[in-house]
Amino acid sequence: MKLASRFDAPLSTREAELYDTAMCELVGKVDPVVRGQLSERLARVPSGPVRSVLLLAHDPDSHVAAPVLRHSPLLPEPVLVAIAWTRGQGHLAAIAGRRHITPRVSDMVLARGAAPVLRTLAANDTARLSEDGMARLARLARGDGRIKDALARRPDVPGEVRRGLGIEAVESADPEGPLAPAAIEAASDWLTALRAAREPRESDLARCLREDETARIVALVAYLGRDELGQTAAAFRAGALDAMVLCLRMADIRWPLAERVLRRCLDPGAPVAAQQAAYQGVSPRAAERALRALRMRSSLRVVKGWPG
Repeated sequence: MKLASRFDAPLSTREAELYDTAMCELVGKVDPVVRGQLSERLARVPSGPVRSVLLLAHDPDSHVAAPVLRHSPLLPEPVLVAIAWTRGQGHLAAIAGRRHITPRVSDMVLARGAAPVLRTLAANDTARLSEDGMARLARLARGDGRIKDALARRPDVPGEVRRGLGIEAVESADPEGPLAPAAIEAASDWLTALRAAREPRESDLARCLREDETARIVALVAYLGRDELGQTAAAFRAGALDAMVLCLRMADIRWPLAERVLRRCLDPGAPVAAQQAAYQGVSPRAAERALRALRMRSSLRVVKGWPG
C-alpha cells in the first residue's frame, strides 16, 4: 500500500514509471486479498500507474478487478470492450455500473451479460446506449420488471419506447443527484462536526474522494477557500468548469488533488488536463478576484435577460 500511496502526490514521469513497474511486480506476487486492496487504492488515481491498473483490471478474480473496472479513469474504451468480451459476469457487472460508458462498451455488456448485469446497466443512467442497445433493453423489459422500472427512470429513453412499454417518465426526487440541497445541508452539518473536533485540511478532501462523498468535497472546497457554500455548490452542480477551477485554486488545493476533484465531478470529455498550466500559474488571491468577476458577469447577464 505504501507504493500505491506514492500516487497521491505529484510525481515526475520517471518516478511514476518506476513506482508503476514496482507495483506490477507486486501484483504478480501477492494473494487476491492484497490485490483487491491495491485495486481499491488505485481505482480513482487520475494518472500514473497505467500498467498496474491494466493488470488489476484483467485479474481473473472479479473481486480484484471490480474497483478499477468501475472507477479508474486510466482504462480506455478498447480495454473495457476487451475485458467485457473475455471475462465473466463479475467483471461485466463492474463495467455495467461504471459511469459514462460508451455505446460500444454497453453493447458488449448487453451481448454477454446475464440478467443481474443487465439490470445494473439499465439502472446506470449515465451509461450511453446505442439504438440497438436501447431496443434490446426494451425487449427484455417486457419480461423483467426491474429492467422496466429502471428504464422508466432513465431520461434518455425515447417516447416511442416508453409508449410501447406503457411507462411514463418519472420525475427524479433528487434532481441534482449527489449535490441536491439536502445532500449539501448534510455535508454542512458534517463539516461543522469536523470543525468542532479539529481544523479541516486538504487530506480530508482526498479521503472524501476515496469514499465518493461528493457533497462533502464541495463543502470542504468552500470552507478551505472561505467561499459561501451555496455559491460553490451552484458551480459544481452546474458543471461550470471555469468557476470550479477558480473555487479549487482559491482553496489553495494542490493540482493533482484538484484534478481528481474535477474528474470526479465533470463528464469524462471535459478538458481537465488543459487547465493545469493556468491553475498553477495563478495565486489563490488572484483566483478569488477572478471568481468574483466571473460571478458578477453571470449576474449581469441574468439581469439583462430579465423580462420587463
